[in-house]
Amino acid sequence: MAARKKITFVQVLTIVMIILAIVWEKNMQQWFAANPDKTDISRVDLFVIVPLLATLIAVSLYQWRQNNKKTE
Repeated sequence: MAARKKITFVQVLTIVMIILAIVWEKNMQQWFAANPDKTDISRVDLFVIVPLLATLIAVSLYQWRQNNKKTE
């Protein structure tokens, strides 16, 4: 019988942040559609969201791989 793998806090945080980023992006696209005259808006939020998500995903994948090595 396979051992049950534990999910870490960082992995849960990664999932929550991905969901929140998708919701945020959907709302931003709706806002852009409702305000077509605001074409010169700089998306400074992406300078925070993208590196944060990349870091969380990298750490989560590292933890997942380490957990797989321990259970083998």
